[in-house]
Amino acid sequence: MGEGSGQDNFGQLDWFDIALTTSWAVWGARNKEVHDNVRQNPQETAAFIRSYLVEFQRCKKFNSATDRSERRALETAS
Repeated sequence: MGEGSGQDNFGQLDWFDIALTTSWAVWGARNKEVHDNVRQNPQETAAFIRSYLVEFQRCKKFNSATDRSERRALETAS
């Protein structure tokens, strides 16, 4: 599998992140239906997956930027 649509749509996320999040969302939708008798529209599940992955990516970028600035501060202090 080459680099492709996953990176185009979700930046630095790899297929593991996408697969794990998708599985979790589908499992959660299934639990709502079984336990709460609430049927979630598949488009709602897909929208949740997209929004969660975008937020996850934003947090990864923030942490990466924070790590770089902390490293620079430590390097200049040494």
